[in-house]
Amino acid sequence: VQVNCQTFVGVPGIVPPGPGPWDFGRQVITSVTSGYDKYSCYNVPQLCPWGGNYSMRLGNEGINYETEDIQYTYTVSAATPILMYAYAPILEDPYHVDSLQPAFKTYIKDQSGNIIPCTYFKVTSTSMRGFSRCINQWGCPVWYFGWRNQAIDLSAYAGQQVTLYFQTNDCGLGAHAGYAYIDVIGCFPKQINLGTCLSPASMTLSAPQGFATYVWSNGMTTQSIQIDPRIVTSISCMVTSLQGCSFTITTNIRPNGSVLNFTSNIVCVCRGPTIFVDQSIYNSVTYGYYWSFGDGTSANGPNPLHQYAAAGNYTATMNVTLDNGCSYSVTRPVTVKSCPRLTPISHN
Repeated sequence: VQVNCQTFVGVPGIVPPGPGPWDFGRQVITSVTSGYDKYSCYNVPQLCPWGGNYSMRLGNEGINYETEDIQYTYTVSAATPILMYAYAPILEDPYHVDSLQPAFKTYIKDQSGNIIPCTYFKVTSTSMRGFSRCINQWGCPVWYFGWRNQAIDLSAYAGQQVTLYFQTNDCGLGAHAGYAYIDVIGCFPKQINLGTCLSPASMTLSAPQGFATYVWSNGMTTQSIQIDPRIVTSISCMVTSLQGCSFTITTNIRPNGSVLNFTSNIVCVCRGPTIFVDQSIYNSVTYGYYWSFGDGTSANGPNPLHQYAAAGNYTATMNVTLDNGCSYSVTRPVTVKSCPRLTPISHN
């Protein structure tokens, strides 16, 4: 539990939530050894599958009007303004009126105490009907939808403190439980990640995780896509949160169009090192070189010298990383000749 978290407990309609001690009967830190939640028919892991080493269960299967609240306060960074968190509510359904049903909600407040737009989310047993259902040992239906990711763009609050809230409560008549598993995943840049380059004609781009929908300017609708960096010079992606709020991220892609090549001179092993010269044509700025000379040795830099220990035929590889994030390689044969043997001539 982080030091800037506070827990609150109370009784709905009777005792409003107020600061309370950490109750390990009602709040539990979960890990990979915690297994699966039994009231989800063992379908919901107690540890967020894409989170860290620990998650948290807020509330428990106990009843008697329990309600719980945890708050996490931090300062939004302009470099990493996207906050991502996840939750998995588990709610019994006693078929009360909606206002008396077990519930889970989450939202974010700014430093003035106002709820930030597009951050409020609430579900009750009633609104979860139609998702996954389990019947507990008392014959009562329990609704759940597994872990759900939530990402919020807090760019407008850079440099300010915000507070993330999670709340759970039992039913208003005191006999049915509601609780949730929660995890704050972290803060991330508001940018498109120029990821893996599969080949000179294929690059993987990824928008930030945790949003409900993705619409790229080329019509694709997945979080990660592949494009041809030789052709595509700019691309944008509109992401939409679970609450329906959208924003667009645009990135420029430096086309590769590079032609890799290098040469090496043919030398005798006793006449000094082999000279390797990069003769590539680049359409991007080179970021780094890595050479493998085929004899178990390597070097860096654009035009290395290498002394082979023995004559023979070798296979050398030049690997170049460009500033568009892609790495490419080219392989060429290298010949190292034996030293000439002088035969003495006798004069009679």
